[in-house]
Amino acid sequence: MTNLNDLNLQSIAQTASEAHGARRVVAVRIGIGLSRQQLGCLHKLIQPIKDKYPGTTYADLFQLASATAIEVPMIIKMLKLQVEESAKGRATVYDPLRKWMDNCYRGVSLGGLGAGSIGRSYKGYFQQFQIFPVITEEKPILANQFSAFVSRPNGKKYSMVLSAPTAGLLKGGGKAGIGSWDWKLKEDKCTYHALFPRSWTIYDGEPDPEIKITCHQISPFIPLNYKESSFPAAVFTFMVQNSGSTPADVTLLFTWANSVGGKSELTGNHSNSKMKDWHVIAFLEEPDVAMSLLKMYKPQGNAYTSFSR
Repeated sequence: MTNLNDLNLQSIAQTASEAHGARRVVAVRIGIGLSRQQLGCLHKLIQPIKDKYPGTTYADLFQLASATAIEVPMIIKMLKLQVEESAKGRATVYDPLRKWMDNCYRGVSLGGLGAGSIGRSYKGYFQQFQIFPVITEEKPILANQFSAFVSRPNGKKYSMVLSAPTAGLLKGGGKAGIGSWDWKLKEDKCTYHALFPRSWTIYDGEPDPEIKITCHQISPFIPLNYKESSFPAAVFTFMVQNSGSTPADVTLLFTWANSVGGKSELTGNHSNSKMKDWHVIAFLEEPDVAMSLLKMYKPQGNAYTSFSR
């Protein structure tokens, strides 16, 4: 136990000043003017910390105290702003009470410069919706997917969602009506490449072991042309290669929920009121490639599996 008489606050202040600069020893210099009784109380507060963490110096403790003195008022100010903005029905840039998703699966996002974006995981699903200022929706909408269906003259058929969400994300799939979808993509058969503003994923042998599917995505990014680089758009192209000895009919399905992220699919009433925000989907037909559009569908039941028949 350190004797109170051994506390040389002048030397502590000098050591802390050399280690962290004059700003970090304000608390130390204040301590110099304390009475012996007050110094004893200060020592009783500090000593248990030094006993538990022997390598801790007085300079470290006073640096922590000074940092806390700066951070606490900032946190209080942020909480006050959060309450004020919530009362007005607005979201804040940062919510200190919000639990953020631990997400390390982010890939290159979709969208032009300054036009908002929709993130896409390198695992294939869409997430991190930043379409509106301030508001960010991190949670993926698993009904938004690309899927592939392959059929051959010999009767063999394959179907699969071209996405590999984690088991935790799939837990709520039953409620969304997508629990029966073919979530069996083998990740070791897929390779993701990213080179902003584009990315591409190669599905080699999925879902058909003799089929290779390459999905390219690109967002507008034109050097020295900010106007057209700021379009809120993205383009997907697919290349399908058949290495088998028999022909194959390949169907690519793109599903998108009536939503712009989060719970917004519940706010438009869909059939009897106009929605303020719209998604536009366009596609290009080529020789030997037929396109079809299903404006409405229910993910429950056979709506998904009917495409594989």
